[in-house]
Parts: sequence; structure tokens; C-alpha cells
Amino acid sequence: MEETMHWSYQTATSFRTDGKPVYLQVGSSANGVHIVYSIIAGNKLIEKGAWELGDSIVTLPFTYRPEYASGIVLNYAFIKDGKCYSRTMNIARPMPEKKLNIEWKTFRNRLTPGQKEEWTLRITTPDGKPAKAQLMSVLYDKSLDPLQRLTWQMNLGFYQSLPSCYWKNNLAVRSRYAGFGSNFPTKYYQENELQADSFNPLYFQSVFYGKKVFFFAKGAMEDRTVESAKATAPVIKRDELVKEESRVMHIRGARYANAKQLSGLTESAAEDVADGGIAVGCSAPEAAKTEEMLDQVQTRENLNETAFFYPALQTDDEGNVAIRFTLPESITTWRFVGLAHNREMCHGVIDAEAVAQKTVMVQPNMPRFLREGDKAVVAVRVFNNSDRKVNGNARMQILDPETNKVVWQQTQKYNLKPTDRHR
Repeated sequence: MEETMHWSYQTATSFRTDGKPVYLQVGSSANGVHIVYSIIAGNKLIEKGAWELGDSIVTLPFTYRPEYASGIVLNYAFIKDGKCYSRTMNIARPMPEKKLNIEWKTFRNRLTPGQKEEWTLRITTPDGKPAKAQLMSVLYDKSLDPLQRLTWQMNLGFYQSLPSCYWKNNLAVRSRYAGFGSNFPTKYYQENELQADSFNPLYFQSVFYGKKVFFFAKGAMEDRTVESAKATAPVIKRDELVKEESRVMHIRGARYANAKQLSGLTESAAEDVADGGIAVGCSAPEAAKTEEMLDQVQTRENLNETAFFYPALQTDDEGNVAIRFTLPESITTWRFVGLAHNREMCHGVIDAEAVAQKTVMVQPNMPRFLREGDKAVVAVRVFNNSDRKVNGNARMQILDPETNKVVWQQTQKYNLKPTDRHR
């Protein structure tokens, strides 16, 4: 077994507030070890002495005393086989307890976009009593965290200043290293640096953030030539909306249907063109009823990235604070951060996450761009996020962005099992 010439351990780095001792242990597996030590507090030598150890451990208990001031420093050293072993161990005075406990009384982490919600927090002191405190809180879209994660903390600036001391010895071998010089003849070669393509600094500025570089325009473009892009953008004339042959859409389970032709047909004729088009497998009265229900579906409009920011919410006599808000309509994960504090600067931080989603959600996979003459396939997935079976109707429309006129639409029934997807 290999000898452990030098070993030390301490149960804590600060004195306990409950009056129980903090233990320091020093040991060595070697025999006949003579260890000298000193205990210093502030500018006073509290104790000094020596330990005779032989494959043993010495244990020292310490409880805080007023003469320790900011804390104590234990220094010890011994020499064995021509080598000096030394160590410094500190025990600091306990810092003032400035913690507030924050816990949820009411919190739901599964929400519906646009719903009205109320959460309740309870804030208490370390002894469990209700705290008269103020809460600053925010709920924001978690997708912003990769840009800059929000972190709140309070630093009261408390610190302990302990003596810095150590044992010296004369066993260290010191060496001097001289710098190397050379008077050999050297020939320098002129070489141009490597050049790479980059944005023209006349028009763009760059900002380095983390591992990414962001570029932004420097205002209006002047009448100058950009070497990397000399061609001017073509002028688009609105002679016609889109050529007839370019507006071709293929929906899963339906034949090719020309959007321009469909826009000029009657409803019954459009149904024949697109495999029952408006409501597949439905009679005319059922189709009309389905369309009326779908027309009542409201489009999500409030997509704010911050649900709320309340800088000064007050607790009641029981230490409770209520947070009332209306959730934006984004389907995302929301992150809550709260910081509570009182007049004595006791404080605490809490964070949580909530997911906003609907029972049934659709995810269209649209092409990023189309060229004249392209034929596109648009696939739409329908998700069931609940734990029960759901059914209904889904409608997809293509609109003219200038007139907001429906140029093509199709309605499809769905019947989904729990946590199921339909395409």
C-alpha cells in the first residue's frame, strides 16, 4: 500500500450558526512525523504547538468565539525525507442569513394560448414565517434564451477578510533561466496576408456575439457599386397575379388542381375538381355547417414574446402574492423568473417553465420559395396533444395576399387517437 504522507479534511469552511463545531483533521501514514502548527485570527496568534503523529490522525473541533473576529487560519508544516509539507485551512465567520424561501401554491405548467391565468406564490423567512416582501417577476418566450438567457441575482457585497500566512522553508531549489539570444544572419521574406471574401464595409457593419457574427445594413444604400453583387433586382409588374401554369398545388389524397381555375369556378364545380374539395365525404348541408364552424375559428394574433413584467408585486399578511395575466397566443415554452426581497435585503429567486399548446395543432410544411412552372406538394400534419380521442375538420386555404381573396381551399376530416398525428 502506498503511503499517504500528507492528508487533511475539514467539515465546513465557515462556522455553523447552530453552535455545533466544525472539525479539522490532519494526518499522515508515515511514522515519527513532527508537525508544527499555528492558529491565527485577525492580527493575533491564538494558539501554536506541535503534534507527534505516527500513522495517525489528529482531530480538532472549533466553535465560533468573539475573539475569532472574521475567522481563523490554521497553518501547519512538517519535514519528512528532505521534503517540506505544509497547508493552510480557513474557517470563516458565518455570513448573515439573507435568504427568502419562495414556493408555489398554485402553478400550472400546461396552458392554452390566449387563456387567462392566475398563479400564486408564498414567500417566507428562513424560520417559516410569512415575509412582508416585494416580488419582481417576468414571463417570456424561452426561445429567446439562446440569444441571452435571463438571470436575476442579488449580491449584497458581504465578504470575509482572513489573514494570509504560510510556513517558509529553506529546502526549495531555485533556478535562474536566461533568455536565449542569437546573432545568426536572418533573411525576411515579404508575403501578403491571406485574403477572403467578406461583406463590403461601405454598406455593412458586423457585430461579434458569442460564436456568431451578425451583419446589419449601415443605412440607405448610396450610388456605389458592390463588387460581389452588381446586378440590380428586377422590377416586378403586376400584369397578372401569377401565370396560370405556375399555380399548381397538390394536396395529399387530391388530384392536381389549378388555383386560378378554381377561383373562377362555382363551389359545386370546385368540389368536383378536388375530390370533394370543400368537405371531402360530406353532403352539401354538412359541408355548409362545417364551413360555418371553421369560419368561427379565430386566427392567433397576439404573438408577444413577453407575457408580463411585474416589477413590484406585494405579498399579503400570509406571505402570498398573486400573479394574474393573459397568456399570448404563441405556441411555445414560457419561462418564469421571479426575484423577491424585503426591507432587510433578504432575498430569493425562483424560476419555472410552462408549455402553451392546443389540444389539436396543425403544422403545414410549406416550400420556402417557388419558381414559375414549379409543382408543389404541401403536406399538413395534425397533432393530438391530449390524452383522449379527438375528431373534427381541418381546412387549408390559399389566399391572394393583395386582395385577401381565397383562391383555393380544402377541408379534411380527422380522427385522432391520444398523442397521435395525422398527415
